[in-house]
Amino acid sequence: MEIRLQKYTSDESVILLNSQNERWIKVNREKYEKLDEGSKKKLLESYGLAKSANEKRKFRSVYLFLTHHCNMACDFCFLQCSPDIEIEKDFDSEKIMKYYDLLCSSPDTKLVVTGGEPLSRPDIKDILKCLSEKVGKERIILQTNGLLLNGEKLDQIKDHIGCIEMSIENVVRDEKLLASMEKRYAAINATGCVLSFSYVIDSDSEEYLKAALELADKYDAYFQMRFVEPIGNGAGYSLDMWENQDRLMKKSYLTFLDYVIDNKGFDRRYSAVIDNALIPREKCGGFGEVAAVHPNGDVFPCGNIVDKNMLLTNLEEEETIDGSYYDRDDVKSRFVTGEKKECLNCEYLYFCNGICGAIDRRYEYFAAYKKSTCRMKKDLLYFGMFVKKDSWSREEYFRSYRAFLMNEDIEKKVKRDVEKICI
Repeated sequence: MEIRLQKYTSDESVILLNSQNERWIKVNREKYEKLDEGSKKKLLESYGLAKSANEKRKFRSVYLFLTHHCNMACDFCFLQCSPDIEIEKDFDSEKIMKYYDLLCSSPDTKLVVTGGEPLSRPDIKDILKCLSEKVGKERIILQTNGLLLNGEKLDQIKDHIGCIEMSIENVVRDEKLLASMEKRYAAINATGCVLSFSYVIDSDSEEYLKAALELADKYDAYFQMRFVEPIGNGAGYSLDMWENQDRLMKKSYLTFLDYVIDNKGFDRRYSAVIDNALIPREKCGGFGEVAAVHPNGDVFPCGNIVDKNMLLTNLEEEETIDGSYYDRDDVKSRFVTGEKKECLNCEYLYFCNGICGAIDRRYEYFAAYKKSTCRMKKDLLYFGMFVKKDSWSREEYFRSYRAFLMNEDIEKKVKRDVEKICI
């Protein structure tokens, strides 16, 4: 049997990847090039690179969009949620349980309860209680802006969720709102629920990133640093935004690294967002691992997609998902890494999953967005693949990461080709 491996070569190292089972190893280039075929075969077998992929498909994450109604109307919202959307049109709690039973066939499925603003549902307590009895509260994440989370509501839901993820883009720039929200964060800490902050960065919110990190540090929260994407309301940003996305990303990373280093937060929860874990993927979660259920019963393969052409099914009309959906060329071209035409010649293919499948390739500024974003992604991947050392302490890792991003003169030469080895 012949194994086809992706081979990534720098001046000093070789990385071998079986893109089908997503196992990989990094070895010294000089030593690897001296190995004979028999030694290479033993190396691959010992690290599992010769094993076949497990093709069984199951949803690892299910997003339940309880409503598209929201008490805010954020510029970057991909769903274009707002206070104008009527909550009366949302499905009832009985249907939510039915949808859960149809989609969550695995006991380890992660369940993300989101919206819109899910706390605007008057029956949110009953919904979370029923879901936690089915899946266990530790597997439930509630995404909310927190504005409706008063003491009474927190008491009602705290025993039915494992994590509360709160968006804070608008909180850190409003002192009055911040003072009010901090009482909520302290109350969440007191319940024992895991607290996580989500912060979407654009050219305006980047200015407040340090304040957001201070908040995460103060309340021992995890931190999700996300960059605005041209999806939904995000598609309304100007060409200048997308042409300079790499500069925005780099500035944000350096702000983050400076904060961690200056405050010695190397082992704090918020520091995990920049751990640079290398997870090569043959496909993204949208290819059979994620289901996103909307209030009208529509199911999409990704939480960021509402394009009707990408509809998996509507559970009001059909209670099964046609397996042939994943055989469609238009689906593969969005979610299968090796099928994304714009990425096929990239030297980081598979270690980079490519441009998000939720982004419409027909978007007028797509080329500018891709060019700028890819520049930064390649720098981050080069550091993780060829610079980062397993022997580093956490402090050494963060200081080295910062030095790498500050050094414009580092030559980042990587070659990707295919290595064929008979097993």
